[in-house]
Amino acid sequence: MSRVLVVLALAAALVAVPADSAAAAACSCARTTPQERVERAAAVFSATATRVTEHWKLMDGGHVTAVLRADHVYKGEAAAEFEVSTRAQGAACGYRFLQGARYLVFAVREGSGLRTTLCSGNRRLPDGPDGGLGPLPADLVAALGAPTTPAPGAGAARPAAEWNGGALLIGGLAAALLLAAALVVWWWRRRRA
Repeated sequence: MSRVLVVLALAAALVAVPADSAAAAACSCARTTPQERVERAAAVFSATATRVTEHWKLMDGGHVTAVLRADHVYKGEAAAEFEVSTRAQGAACGYRFLQGARYLVFAVREGSGLRTTLCSGNRRLPDGPDGGLGPLPADLVAALGAPTTPAPGAGAARPAAEWNGGALLIGGLAAALLLAAALVVWWWRRRRA
């Protein structure tokens, strides 16, 4: 019986290792210039977070979806509203959005949606559409260039990129549990024989 328990413990330990090892480590951002951040982004805009929703998934740490009402667009489609996804935890490079707060957001395209991270270059801005960009460095203001003001109702939020890194891990966990159950049944039948 002790051998079966050891095998089960080893199987559980192997399955419990996160599928995305980057999510398990602390976030570490490479130094980039404002110009590089703008070039990498598919969308750069200033906007107010109108809705922030946390989605928790087993083993991958979850993600957050933020719907943001844009007041200025510096790069990408001049939509009035954007939906952006990020990891739920800062240690996994997730960016923390607060409902009602205003941000300068740098987002990349992932699938059919937009994703941002703690390393993207996002910044909290003064509240209100006329709050401006606040005290930003001159090189960042120069990299942003002249903004476009979205017309009211000019495009709706696009769906945010979906985090699906935990699916493989859940499948592995299910397979390990089935294997463990089969081993217990085999051991029990062998012992009875």
